[in-house]
Amino acid sequence: MEISNEDTKVIEISYVFVPIEDGISIVEVMRNEIKGGADFTSVCYSFGYEPVLNVTETKGMMPAAFENYAYVLKDNELSEIVETKDGYYLILCLEDYLVSES
Repeated sequence: MEISNEDTKVIEISYVFVPIEDGISIVEVMRNEIKGGADFTSVCYSFGYEPVLNVTETKGMMPAAFENYAYVLKDNELSEIVETKDGYYLILCLEDYLVSES
């Protein structure tokens, strides 16, 4: 059985989750600030959310919608707003392919 590089790809990301009841408008403002040059971590904390920092991810660990965005990001790229049934994610790709982990 042959497994593709894409299926075994490991990435390093930081992300933040905003519950659905907090609303998408907060996430839009957060994303705009980060896209405007503000620090990802600082923005998350300033809005009262604790980011998950510098984590390595392997496919199958997160919701499909999350992974659909996370695995196409390039180094230092910020995702669009990722909507799931429970809430919203913003994902910052730190490294799009960890060779030693993949």
